[in-house]
Amino acid sequence: MGLMLGGVAWVLLIQVTRVETRVVHELAQRVDTANLRRPNPEVFNTRDVTIGGITRPSIAASGPSRIAWDITLPKGAWVEAYLGLPEPGLGSGGDVLFRIGTSTGKLFEDLVQQVVPPATSTGASEWTFVAADLSHLSGRTISLIFNTGGPGIWGTPRVVVR
Repeated sequence: MGLMLGGVAWVLLIQVTRVETRVVHELAQRVDTANLRRPNPEVFNTRDVTIGGITRPSIAASGPSRIAWDITLPKGAWVEAYLGLPEPGLGSGGDVLFRIGTSTGKLFEDLVQQVVPPATSTGASEWTFVAADLSHLSGRTISLIFNTGGPGIWGTPRVVVR
């Protein structure tokens, strides 16, 4: 009986702690609507990318880059993305700094700074998950900015409501 109640409690704990999300903006589907693509639009390529055996809709940047969208944020908004690098031999070969930030026109806020090291061998790459809370900007129109310091891949970049 105790084992059964413990199992029920565990299931309830999992159900209570699971964060429900609703996707608001799938950014990999909105590259053409980005209001900023530097150094030029040709740097960005949208495609499904497989890293570590997991395929994600992605924005691949062939070099250092910046892409931004002007969006109005709903209550409870978060930005999420999986970061990846090209397979060894296909990119720069070194660490790449990924950054996500926001601008309200007057103030820039750096939300994510993540260095992703290259894989040491073909097939050894993995996605790195990052997320940042945007709820303090709810109801405002902001510029959501993604930067890479070298060739990099933004897997499933999106804005969600939690």
